[in-house]
Order: sequence, then C-alpha cells, then structure tokens
Amino acid sequence: MPLTFNYVVTMAEEIPHRPAPDSPIATISQTNGEDFIVCGAIKSRKVVLFVAMLGASLCVILGVILITILPWFAFPTALDVLILSGIGAYVIGGVLASVFVYFGTKKNRPGLFTPFLLLYGTLIMIGMGAAVVGIAKLVSDQSPEVDTLDAFARIIIVVVPVFVLTQIFLIYFIWQYKRYLTWKVQRRVVIPAYNPAFEPI
Repeated sequence: MPLTFNYVVTMAEEIPHRPAPDSPIATISQTNGEDFIVCGAIKSRKVVLFVAMLGASLCVILGVILITILPWFAFPTALDVLILSGIGAYVIGGVLASVFVYFGTKKNRPGLFTPFLLLYGTLIMIGMGAAVVGIAKLVSDQSPEVDTLDAFARIIIVVVPVFVLTQIFLIYFIWQYKRYLTWKVQRRVVIPAYNPAFEPI
C-alpha cells in the first residue's frame, strides 16, 4: 500500500503520492490509534546503516584511545589483563552489534537491533558509573598534588558526558527505526521507491 509521509496515514487510506526525498520525518498511525515518529522512510535505511557504521567506528577509536591514555604503569598486571579484556570485549561487541543492525535492516528483522540497543544502553550505565567514581576520587583526595590517577579521573569526567550523549544519539536512531520496522513487518507494508514524477501533497 503506498504511503505518504506528509499526513498521518491509516490503513484504510490509499494515497497515490510518494514522499519527497528530502522529507526528514514520517508520521504513521497504527491501527490502535497510537502515533509515533520515525526517520523518513526513503532515507531511513541509509541513515541507520550510517549510524551502525558510526557506532562500530567509535568503538574501535575509543578502544585505541583508552589503550593509549590509560596509565598502565600504575596498575598491577592482573588489572591490566582485566582492563584489556574489557576493552577488547567492548570493541568486538560494538562491531558485532553494528553487523547485526546491518543484517536486521537487510532482512527486515527488528529483533537483530536488540543487541545494539542493549550494548549501548549498558555502556551508558558503565560510563555514568565511571564518572561517579572519577568524581569520588577527586573529592576524596585532599592532597594539593595531582597524581596520575587524579589526572585520569579528570579526563574521565570530561570525556564521559560526550560519550554518553553520543550513545544516546545512536540509540535514538536505531530504536526509532526498530519501532518503524516492527510496524512495517507486522502489517507487511512495502515502502515505495521515490518517483520524481509524483510530487508530495
């Protein structure tokens, strides 16, 4: 059934127009009357794939940054191994989650988006916990001298808000497209390709 994304569309409507290629928002009404907003259907797959690749790239970049800036000399060997294992799991998990998003988009499988959402939701909680630990370290240390751990705690406090906001950005787009894809699969809606011969209403 062709849909237009300039109006709230119900299943009973038949509108022969196609959405404009620059339409950023699509409002769709479910059969139970609940409205929700998703990325523009024409661009949504490309946007989601870009977000997935961005997430994988950020995981790799952040893993390299952590390996570079962490004061390894201040940690015991057992803690070094534990931290390196955590960084490796983070990088591999981020890449695999993005791969799942790719196949979920390609195969119209909303369930494959769940690992991405769970991973980045967990990372947000870990980041907030790290920020709390960093703040506690700075507050509890009353020494006027700044040691290595104090400097690292300050870096964490600055980096974590940016990290958390980035994760929220990624989760938002993936979650919105997952909701839309679930709606599409449940109703077997086929998104028509844009035809410039049709102009939006």
